[in-house]
Order: sequence, then structure tokens, then C-alpha cells
Amino acid sequence: MYQGQQIKRGEAVTGLPSLSAATGISVKKIRLRLKRLEKTKEISQKRAGKFSIITVCNYDEYQTYITTEGQAKGRQRAGKGQHFNNVNNDNNKNDQNESTFDLFWDEYPKKVSKKKAKQMWITASLGEKHFETIMSSLEKQKAQWNDPKYIPHPTTWLNQERWNDEAKEESAWF
Repeated sequence: MYQGQQIKRGEAVTGLPSLSAATGISVKKIRLRLKRLEKTKEISQKRAGKFSIITVCNYDEYQTYITTEGQAKGRQRAGKGQHFNNVNNDNNKNDQNESTFDLFWDEYPKKVSKKKAKQMWITASLGEKHFETIMSSLEKQKAQWNDPKYIPHPTTWLNQERWNDEAKEESAWF
């Protein structure tokens, strides 16, 4: 029980500032990552005042337990080089790639050619391969786009891999 809220197995009470302090990741990035986990249905969040209750979906499936026969049961996370046979694995990748595109689209300041940009994103598996780099670079470059007419179309930005471009340093005049 936490401030009148029943906390169940697989749930945690937390807030963005405490997650940021514990991980060393900015509040904005924590918020993006939590959105991504919600869109892929790995977690759900319930806000309760100044804190949130985060629930790990299918929590019990991830826990190992010993059966009466003495065998360990439960789903394990695949390590490097390991693969689990999962019929829905390709569907999960597509869903995850689509949800990362949605996060990118929400942040990109010029909303044109969404269908083409999404197709490019999914075909190149950008959400799977470069999501963190893309979002970090986009945040820096957005700060430099002062005039909307000079913001590149999202398809151009993605096709030319402009997330690899260096952001201009602000020069200080003393």
C-alpha cells in the first residue's frame, strides 16, 4: 500500500525525477522510453498525483519459479546470440518499429509525407537500429531550426541520414 494505492506484484511506484536520478538519464528521455514501452505494450502506467504506478505487463511470465517436479519454469530474456522461437516475433518487431516511428513523428517539427516517411522508417528498421541516435540528434538539430521554411522534410532528413550530421555549436560573445 502506498498513499492509499494498492501496489500489486509486478508494479512499482516511481516518478520521472527519481527515475532520472537513479539512471542518470534525462527526464525527457525517460518520458520517451516509457512511452515506447507503453506503445509496445510492455508496461502500463497509472498516474496517481505526483507519482506513477508502472505495471510490467505479463510480469509472471518473466519470473522463474520451481515446479513440484523441481524444474525451473518461466520465460527468460534472450542473451546475445540467442533466439527464442516466437510466432509473433516478426509482428512484435513491426509493432515496435511502428511505435518508434510514432515517437519520431511526434517530435519532428515538419509534418509532411507521413506515409512515405513511415515506410522508409520501417523498411530500413530505423527504430530498431538507430532510434536513440536519431532522437538525440533530432533534439539538438530542432534547436537550430529557427525558420520553418528551412526545416527539411522528414523523408529527406531520414533518407540522407541527417541524424549523423554534426550539430552547430553555439558561439558565445563575451
